[in-house]
Amino acid sequence: MNITKRIIAGLVIGGLVAGSTAGGTAFADPPEGGNASCQGFEGSSVSPPGSEDGPYSQNGMPGILDFIDEVAIPAFGAKNRGGIISFFSKLHEGSHHECDEAAGIPPGGE
Repeated sequence: MNITKRIIAGLVIGGLVAGSTAGGTAFADPPEGGNASCQGFEGSSVSPPGSEDGPYSQNGMPGILDFIDEVAIPAFGAKNRGGIISFFSKLHEGSHHECDEAAGIPPGGE
């Protein structure tokens, strides 16, 4: 590989690495008040499966997907699961409880 191609490859890789860290990271399991999306808080609260005892959450993320299919899609009038996941992923309320509150899910409703 000649020097020009190496420089271009280095710049592209450097740009990708810098771009992936520049905006901050939304962790799936941050401390309360962290930068997670509500979908991240939801996922972390039901993992591993069996850590919660609700009818859906006891099964981990597969149970959450069942909740989305059976409850959230009809309640929100969404066309599919992707619309619901996208909606929750955009919320960054700071805790699992606050996310449920923002989405209108009553305590114990999941």
